[in-house]
Amino acid sequence: MKERRVRRGGFRVYLFGLLFLLSFGVIPCQAADLLTFYELALQNDPQFRAAHFERQAAAEARPQAWAGLLPTLSFSYDYS
Repeated sequence: MKERRVRRGGFRVYLFGLLFLLSFGVIPCQAADLLTFYELALQNDPQFRAAHFERQAAAEARPQAWAGLLPTLSFSYDYS
């Protein structure tokens, strides 16, 4: 029987070729600093967003409470 020799370099060439072809589909990206990543994390964090909206709702509750105590002004006009 003949022995089959396995070429070790063949896998490397295959892997390099695959990575080379896939590199054309990569979208260029910008370098970002730590602050940018932190802001993105805060925007996508559901707990932080919930706390933010609860704070906004609490801040809006005070003007709504005052609106019930303030006088209202209405005007109507009828033409015949």
